[in-house]
Amino acid sequence: MVEELIENDKNVKAWLRIVPRKDWALCIPYEKHNEKHPLYPDIVSFRQTKSGLVADILDPHGTQLDDAVDKAKGLATYARKHGADFGRIELIIVNEKDKLKRLNLNDESVRERVDMVTSREHLVLLLNELS
Repeated sequence: MVEELIENDKNVKAWLRIVPRKDWALCIPYEKHNEKHPLYPDIVSFRQTKSGLVADILDPHGTQLDDAVDKAKGLATYARKHGADFGRIELIIVNEKDKLKRLNLNDESVRERVDMVTSREHLVLLLNELS
């Protein structure tokens, strides 16, 4: 999976696998049932662009999990607040045909659509529509 996510991108210069609950780990809060929970995105990659080196947050996540919608919304909220500090903040899903579906949550129109998601099925439809 890492190969598909970043190693095939010639612009990626380095990447870091986030280890959950470590002192140094990037932790993004999300809410479920009005309680705060931690989301540790899987990977932060560092990509060369014309403007210089940028960091991307990449979080592969299964839509079959109960917290899929809550985590998607948490990532969207984080992107709204901190997106300018990153090149991309992506929610990534592997579909039934082993194809990657990506939502770039640094795109305001994508965030707005994620904010309206009400179910896992709705999230899957959005992923299929936008990626």
